[in-house]
Amino acid sequence: MQLLHLSCVLVHMTTFAGAASVFEDDFLNGPGRWKPFLAEGAWTCSDGMLATRGGEEYAGRLADIPPVGDVLVDIEARCGDSPRRNFGLTLRAKADHSRVVVRYYDRKDALEIILFDRDKPGHIESSAGGLGIQPGVWHHIKAAAIGDLVLAKCWPADGVEPDWQVRCSYPDTEPGAVGLIAHDGTYADFRSVRMDWGEAVDGLRQGIAAEQKAYLAHLVENLALEVEPTPFVLRENNARRILLRPMLDGEVKPMDGKVSVRCGGAAQEYAVRAGDFSAGGWAVHVAEPEKPMTLDVAFEAGSGRRLEAECRLEPATPWTFYMTPHTHYDIGYTEPQPEVIERLARDTNDAIQFCEDTADWPAESRYRWTVEVTSLADHFIRRHPDQVERFMQLVREGRIEICGYYLNMPTELTGHEETIRCLYYAQHLRERYGVRIDTVMIDDVPGYGWALADLFVDAGMGRASFRANAIRGQFLWYREGAVPRPFYWEGPAGKRLFT
Repeated sequence: MQLLHLSCVLVHMTTFAGAASVFEDDFLNGPGRWKPFLAEGAWTCSDGMLATRGGEEYAGRLADIPPVGDVLVDIEARCGDSPRRNFGLTLRAKADHSRVVVRYYDRKDALEIILFDRDKPGHIESSAGGLGIQPGVWHHIKAAAIGDLVLAKCWPADGVEPDWQVRCSYPDTEPGAVGLIAHDGTYADFRSVRMDWGEAVDGLRQGIAAEQKAYLAHLVENLALEVEPTPFVLRENNARRILLRPMLDGEVKPMDGKVSVRCGGAAQEYAVRAGDFSAGGWAVHVAEPEKPMTLDVAFEAGSGRRLEAECRLEPATPWTFYMTPHTHYDIGYTEPQPEVIERLARDTNDAIQFCEDTADWPAESRYRWTVEVTSLADHFIRRHPDQVERFMQLVREGRIEICGYYLNMPTELTGHEETIRCLYYAQHLRERYGVRIDTVMIDDVPGYGWALADLFVDAGMGRASFRANAIRGQFLWYREGAVPRPFYWEGPAGKRLFT
């Protein structure tokens, strides 16, 4: 992320008794009440609108008001016909760029609340999406910061105002500046701005307090505890991982509390915090049972509610996972081809070193590496002739594998001669270095020519690992009724390739 400088000076953080608590601007008198924020940007003011036409990754304007903590902001905004449509407002902006951003995000078609610690975005909370904002259509964006709570909503300017669509907790309650923002070169227009940190905020505080009281009553009445035994057993102490989740109305509700777990006569008690909730629940560990038994769990929530649950804990089934570490030979997509080739040749050199560094480790822990295509081996041999024997010895030992196709070719477009010649270099490596090459990989392509099944088997490569491009080859894996994996792919001549 490009770091930009705050180009305005925030006024002294003091409010005065009797000072105005409302800021309104219809932009009929120009942009004089607004100062640059984050970047100068291409901002103009005319016809009752403040407009930006991109030119910066982040650009904004701050209203010329004292720093405020609790505030209610209502703006009307629309996006232009620009490649991106990310625009909104910012609250509690500090001189170090810490701030809250409420924006429409085009990729999700949703309203987002983003919490920034200086210039680094932290937590992001999103609405359900489906806002359907189109260029040229005016929308209201309303946001409020009340204590440690931020709320936001967005709706068409000629529509009916909805309930708050997204909210999140924001612990930094210190006052700051309030303004308008646009991201990623968005064309945006703003009009009819209203900011209130007085009477309207008082009314909102009262409404939130009443809402929270009703929510607490609902929480006490309807909170439930869900227990999920996972299949994972920690090797060092033979302890089974269990996930606990407090649930409300079918949704997970992390909160502070105390947990007690009893399994097979052993009991544990400890405190849990909402902030520790991750990866689907709170993780607790109990001794792995040798036979089925009952797991009893109790949770005392901070609200005063005690929840109890039990589940049947079966001994875990042992599984072995096989993984394939490799680099994808994607030449020309991220950088110019010579730079990509040079980097991947260095990666292969590192893989050799990692294999040798772990040679005396237990067999299942030794480093292993897969060379995706033979052209990568070709380029490595040319660039590092002094490493070739080390490399080939590891291939003979099965620590490094060379897959047999020369490139990730779009084989549905290549001719028969090209398709066959991509197997030549594998045979050259076999004959010259005495290595085994019996598997091919072709990744990140739209599809696969039918002749491959017969060709690979004839070339002594009876196994294939394919990964079609997830955008252009979705028909292979990501559709209803797609072929299950693994499978045998039968070619036109009847040869069967394990795929």
